Amino acid sequence: MMREILNGLLQDLARVIGLSDLTLDEANCIGFRFDDRVSVTIRLNPDWPQVELFADVGELPVDAAERRTRMLGLLRANAFWRETGGATLSVRLDERTILLATHTPLAQLDGLMFRNWLEAFVHTAEIWIERLAVADFEIAPVASVASEPAIPAYFIRV
Repeated sequence: MMREILNGLLQDLARVIGLSDLTLDEANCIGFRFDDRVSVTIRLNPDWPQVELFADVGELPVDAAERRTRMLGLLRANAFWRETGGATLSVRLDERTILLATHTPLAQLDGLMFRNWLEAFVHTAEIWIERLAVADFEIAPVASVASEPAIPAYFIRV
């Protein structure tokens, strides 16, 4: 049933973007390439009825000091998801790749929400591809969506 629901969302997406047919493969995945820059995989995780999006956005440097600096920058960007649009950055050390990933419950998606979620993810992936392409990647944060503290004023502080 979950597979049919996600395939329905993919069919709706295909109709909107002018493709004839989009369906999950046997591994419950489908891959897209956007603007010849961003490759995104959509995966249905039936164990947790959720849809996952992920994309490779960069490479870890070979040099240990540069790799450490890059990984610290990724950790900082992940803090409260402020620089990742709600997604999470991680690394595959064996492949030296940097991965951007997110997920949401399948039950929360309709056609429009699915398209908007996918579009926002692709946009975030594009930003990170550009940012990580710079050889001297800085730890300094990019412009944050939230200019206010993460803890609301009415929250109890100890």
